[in-house]
Amino acid sequence: SKMFLTKKGETQPTLSQDGVLAVATPGLVRGLHDIHKRFGRLPWKDCVEPAVKIAREGFPLYPQLQEALIDRKDVLWDDPEARATFFTKEGTVPLLAKTLEKIGREGAVAFYEGDIAASIIKTIRDNGGIMTHKDLREYKMKERDPVTGSYKGLKIFSMPPPSSGGIHVIQILKMLEPYN
Repeated sequence: SKMFLTKKGETQPTLSQDGVLAVATPGLVRGLHDIHKRFGRLPWKDCVEPAVKIAREGFPLYPQLQEALIDRKDVLWDDPEARATFFTKEGTVPLLAKTLEKIGREGAVAFYEGDIAASIIKTIRDNGGIMTHKDLREYKMKERDPVTGSYKGLKIFSMPPPSSGGIHVIQILKMLEPYN
């Protein structure tokens, strides 16, 4: 693909890290909703409600999030929506609360179709991105067997490819295994 190249054909690594071209089709909502349909016992709305409450009322900033926000401040500050989300005095995110409430009422379809999807696609397209309504509408969760490894007698299960994170976690644990 040439989407991460400049018009002169030179690689532009920040395009795959920042901005609308760095955005993959979001799968978390569909994944959680599909898992809930298979294994959930509580009503979906009850499962979403704690996140709505946190978005509405705010939460104490934990050190890792504070560090991540400081590290990415320049990129986040350039985007008006990111700035309004991550740099508020109150620490609340009312639009996120409203979005989560709708997802709680209607399920994953509220995110992948309708006005939430339209807002996502409009923001991405208005800023030069390539995601489409079809990408959201047709997103499916794929169930894969986890990668496994061992660490100090424990069996580790982690995320399989195409994610590289699971394999890396197991590799790092293997490297650390000889140490206390």
